[in-house]
Amino acid sequence: MPKYLNPPDHPIKTSSPPPLNEENNISFDVITLTAENNNLKRMSSLLQQLMQEQTDSLAAKDNKLDDLNSKRHMVVAQNQELKRANDKLEATIVELRKQLSTDDDDDYPPLQQLKLCDAEQQTLLETANNTK
Repeated sequence: MPKYLNPPDHPIKTSSPPPLNEENNISFDVITLTAENNNLKRMSSLLQQLMQEQTDSLAAKDNKLDDLNSKRHMVVAQNQELKRANDKLEATIVELRKQLSTDDDDDYPPLQQLKLCDAEQQTLLETANNTK
């Protein structure tokens, strides 16, 4: 039989895991739990950063909505003010039409007969009306 096939006379030293006993098992559990704990801490930190980013984003959107809402309120107030002014102008128009229709003075032609013209014609018309 060749020499290399014979088992050695002395034991070979290898780096095999230590024999399983309760102390080694506890040590392995502690290492595993420590690694899991570190992973959970990293995940918790990432989650906290994500939540902060979302909170900041929501706060920015909230501020933008507040600004838009303020502008909308200003526009609504201006719109109401313009409606009131429009109503006053319409009432003035109605009143002026009443005055015009009840006015017995024939010196002024009715609104339907008025025509737009250039400045020279306007002057000629005024001169003609003044000479009557």
